Amino acid sequence: MISQKKKILIVGAKFGEVYLNAFLEDHPWIAPVGLVARGSPRARRLAHAHAVPQYTSVEDVPGPIDGACVVVRSAIVGGDGTRLAETLLARGVSVLQEHPVHPDDVQRLQDAAQGNGLSYRVNPFYRHARAPRTFIRAAREVQAQTGQAPVFARFMTSRQLLYSMLDLICLALAWNPATVSVRLSGKVGPFQGLLLEAADRRADLLLQTTMDRDDPDQHSLVMHSGQLLWPSGTLTHVATFGPVVWSPTLYMTGHLDDRMCLYQDAARIGLNAPTGRVLADAAACWSDAFERDGAEGVRCALEEWLHPGTTGDGTARAATSDPAYDLALSRLWHHVMHCAGPIAYEDHEPPVRVDCGRLGRAVTETAA
Repeated sequence: MISQKKKILIVGAKFGEVYLNAFLEDHPWIAPVGLVARGSPRARRLAHAHAVPQYTSVEDVPGPIDGACVVVRSAIVGGDGTRLAETLLARGVSVLQEHPVHPDDVQRLQDAAQGNGLSYRVNPFYRHARAPRTFIRAAREVQAQTGQAPVFARFMTSRQLLYSMLDLICLALAWNPATVSVRLSGKVGPFQGLLLEAADRRADLLLQTTMDRDDPDQHSLVMHSGQLLWPSGTLTHVATFGPVVWSPTLYMTGHLDDRMCLYQDAARIGLNAPTGRVLADAAACWSDAFERDGAEGVRCALEEWLHPGTTGDGTARAATSDPAYDLALSRLWHHVMHCAGPIAYEDHEPPVRVDCGRLGRAVTETAA
């Protein structure tokens, strides 16, 4: 029954739609009890579709509420999210706030929550989605099997997604964000290179330098992409919503033995081993990415927030369930943004769409 479920308020009707999508399938112990938004046609449609009441102010929402998801831009990116989170905490409601959040605000809101026996967490979001979650698990598994850290790590992202990219880097490499140092490296095309170092290891990060002032959520050349290399093989997170691919290194046992033949001795020299494995497929379309993968990620985030340790999704919960991780990650994000220098604002045209079906046919016909 709804009365036995955790009652969650969704604040924000833009990206908040993805949070509501988490309840397209009934959750056994969490239920949305309202949507707070400014009253746009989108907000009315969403409230109606999800059969929840719509409010235009958090003060109008009747209690009790077990928690609120604040999915509105925070103060550092020009929104009211931080003020709304503060208002909800003052009312006695725990808050899960969508990233990014300025480290000073994270500290202040954490202190306010702790003083009132509440929870305040920042959600980096993408760590819970299927492909990034697979990448993190796979990176940890390869390190466990080989006993080795990657010999090379390279990541690419945009300004808009830097916060979540840093989160994925720290989780995949088992880094504490509080110990990561940052320095500039050279520029590569439209990217600023940065070198991240921790635990005597380094990672190269290419950060897109441009944004569109009027449409800041879009025009990322790369959302999230990463590659980790070991002597044993390469783990590649091609794009945010997949695929994730493991590519073993070619090594032939007895390669220098002049009695061995590639075909007759394939099993003995290791040629029957796979050349690669797709660990997570790409989402079939962008709608699936948000309605399926994104929604599943929100469910994982809510479960971890409301009952830490219950979801078992393998994303290094011992570290990430600690609010100190949120603060350290926010400080790292703020530091990297400062090191990277000012954003270069440009007007961007809509990208030319490549017809994937036509592209596939062209490749097939060329191969034939």
